Amino acid sequence: MSKEERVKKVIANITKDLTDLAEILLSANDTPAVATEDHKRKRKDPNAPKQPPSNFFLFSNSIREQVDKQHPEASFTEKSKIYGARWRKLSEEQKKPFTEQAKKEREKYLKEVAAYEKAHPELAHHSDKKVKKDSVKKESIKKENPTQKKVESAPAPAAAAAAATSSSSSESSSDSDSSSSSSSSSDSDSSSDESD
Repeated sequence: MSKEERVKKVIANITKDLTDLAEILLSANDTPAVATEDHKRKRKDPNAPKQPPSNFFLFSNSIREQVDKQHPEASFTEKSKIYGARWRKLSEEQKKPFTEQAKKEREKYLKEVAAYEKAHPELAHHSDKKVKKDSVKKESIKKENPTQKKVESAPAPAAAAAAATSSSSSESSSDSDSSSSSSSSSDSDSSSDESD
């Protein structure tokens, strides 16, 4: 089979595949573009328990009036940055009351969710996913130890310093090489001047 025949065969196959694809897409367009009742997003039940606030959110609420008085012209974004900066400055001991309050709120929320799901079993599966997802996230966060991260990152500056030292020594040797080569090039320049 010649090259030309193979090219024609490939083009014929591609054409057939594209025709099949067009038929599939056109048949899919026969369905209405407007969402049906089954596909509409279900609205959240206003009677469902609300998510509990985080420790940071509790802290933000506690200093909100103070920040509003100190920075009355600040935008929401600027105030959020202030809350975050103040939160980062707090020690673990200072954060503890907010963390404990958040844990209490979380426990209360989980109890409310369980009671709500008993009263509304048709909604139990959907809210159950959310609770499981949150608990999985918290478990993975608990497994990470921030002190280990600091220990792991500590050798990196030492390695960088060692690399800098070795590169500076190689630079100094290359500087001496370049200075000697520049002196030899200046010698060759002077010799070429003499030949003229």
